[in-house]
Amino acid sequence: MAKILDYGKFKYEQERQERKNRSKRTTQEVKEIRLTYTTGAGDLDTKLKQARKFLEEGHRIKLRMKLVGREMAFKDRALIELARVRDLLEMDYDTPPAIQGRQFSVLLKERK
Repeated sequence: MAKILDYGKFKYEQERQERKNRSKRTTQEVKEIRLTYTTGAGDLDTKLKQARKFLEEGHRIKLRMKLVGREMAFKDRALIELARVRDLLEMDYDTPPAIQGRQFSVLLKERK
C-alpha cells in the first residue's frame, strides 16, 4: 500500500521538526575561574558568585590557579586553596588537580 503526499510539505515538516530539536539542544561549556595564590576574600566572593551563576546556566566549572615567582615553592598550599574553593562551591573534582607549567587546573562536577 502506498501513500501519496506532497513532497514539499513533507520536506517542510521534516525541516521544522529538525529546527525544533536543534533549539532544545544546549551545549555545555566549560567556564574558567582564574585564581591566584593571594586572591583576597572579597575577590574570592565575587568569583564564587560568578561560578554559581555559571552552574545555574548549566555550564561546567574549571578552576585555574596561577603561581607567580616564589609561590612555586608552596605548591601544597595552592592545592589546599583549590580544595577550599571546591568545598565553598560544594562540588567534587571531576579531574584531579594537574600542574601545567606554573598553573594548577582542576575540573569540577556536581556532588551527588
